[in-house]
Amino acid sequence: MITDAQWNSLLYLRKSDFPAPDNMQWSIISALDSFIGLENSRPEILSTYRPGDPRQHGKGTAIDTAWPGANPLQINQDALDSKLFSGVGVYINPAGVASHHFDTRTDRTTTNPARWGGIIEHPTDPATGEVSKSITYTTMQAVLDLIKKNVTPSTSLVLILLCGIGLYLLLTSGKGHP
Repeated sequence: MITDAQWNSLLYLRKSDFPAPDNMQWSIISALDSFIGLENSRPEILSTYRPGDPRQHGKGTAIDTAWPGANPLQINQDALDSKLFSGVGVYINPAGVASHHFDTRTDRTTTNPARWGGIIEHPTDPATGEVSKSITYTTMQAVLDLIKKNVTPSTSLVLILLCGIGLYLLLTSGKGHP
């Protein structure tokens, strides 16, 4: 269990960032806190401890993240270069949005981390209409190649333009403008 003194020593993360903080291991919490400092950017925490999961999430040594506005290729490379994690995974969904898995598993080292990629899909069962989550695991390189196809200068320019339009509308909405 992580002590209050350990939680208080963190620069970027807080106990309240985690749905089950008492089930998390210090190794992953301190590693992610250090990585946030290296990136100078705070991630969205997508998933942490999962009860019943026999792998890293069930052991409290894994965190899935998204880094809005950051280059997913750079986040992936920085995570590997940081030598903070013994497991680094990268996922992409059909919309081209990437997420990252980091863990501090004990069967690998930070100098030789486990690495993989996954393609996330959310198929709908035609009989029930229910949406499920499906991950096709592949090489990290295959996922990175898909990310490269989705992170182009034109995509970035479109995102910047859309953000600018949204900001303009937000700023002018209270002034009687349409």
